[in-house]
Amino acid sequence: MEPLESYVIMRNRYLFLKRVILTSIAIVFVIFIYKFWLPNKVKVDCFVYDPCGGCFSDNNPCKPCNVVLEMEKYLFNKVDELGLREAADIHVYNVMYDIQKDLLMGRVQPGLEFDYPVLFVNDTALFGWDQINERFDELLLQMVRARPNRSVKRDNSINVTYVHEKTEKPVAIYFKRQDCRSCKKTEEYFAQKGNFKGLCEVLIYNIENEENTRLFEEYRKEYGVNLETAGAPMIFIGDTFLEGYEEIETFLEVYIESGYGLKTCIIKANKDGN
Repeated sequence: MEPLESYVIMRNRYLFLKRVILTSIAIVFVIFIYKFWLPNKVKVDCFVYDPCGGCFSDNNPCKPCNVVLEMEKYLFNKVDELGLREAADIHVYNVMYDIQKDLLMGRVQPGLEFDYPVLFVNDTALFGWDQINERFDELLLQMVRARPNRSVKRDNSINVTYVHEKTEKPVAIYFKRQDCRSCKKTEEYFAQKGNFKGLCEVLIYNIENEENTRLFEEYRKEYGVNLETAGAPMIFIGDTFLEGYEEIETFLEVYIESGYGLKTCIIKANKDGN
């Protein structure tokens, strides 16, 4: 065997072994993150084919990939619309890179023909835009509902009870998050309506504050809202509640003009029983 030929064989073996080792490390890392670091989040893994990431050197791009960036934007907008940003762990991979392609090939049936993008919600695969547009929202909501309960750390040294009162004037109770796209749209809607011409006061609570989180939980209990799946934006008015921007934009003004605000339950914290 010629020295050059022998060198080529050895180099190919080395590159193959390196690829196997790196792929194994990546798979183990993903499994570790999924099992131990983010046990209460739904894994959303998307695989796209994007040859336009710029020039390549040793399988590394010189700049971010356009399709990857667009897909990330699409997915984050989606989970924001559903109010599930904190419930989803999103990653987008480009199968133009060997290691990321190997991650995909390890999760699909050998020989299966499919369209890109490929989207996994936990272990359920959606192939191509038709399946993604048709099933992603429903599938993500199902996976979120099936999550194990997340134990929330609280300061239990504070003894909080709640007083339920009837309102003396029309009022609606609005719970929001700072990083929530639907919440921002809801507040823009409030501004467009000019605070509903003074017909109803909207009390605003940011649930990133622990006291407001406790209050939000108490309101959901009072109104019979699912504690595991329901989130901001949410409005309590009269004897009902509205969840998400679409419901709020569609029904809130009608409820306010119909006098629902006079029947809203007012819940106040009563610390240490005082």
